[in-house]
Amino acid sequence: MKILISAYACEPNRGSEPGVGWHTVWELAKNLEVWVLTRPDDVTILIPISILSILPFLYWVVFGNGVQ
Repeated sequence: MKILISAYACEPNRGSEPGVGWHTVWELAKNLEVWVLTRPDDVTILIPISILSILPFLYWVVFGNGVQ
């Protein structure tokens, strides 16, 4: 099954919204193919972590220009 999820804030080792976004994506990607829409600020942190992880079906899609 493929899942498309929007995670405005998504970072590991963070609390509140970034932490919830990360843990939701991480848990879903354990058993499903997950495509995550997120901000450019988060992707610079997430891609290296994804490459080193054991979740081969986790994909990041960037939206926005990073300006808040």
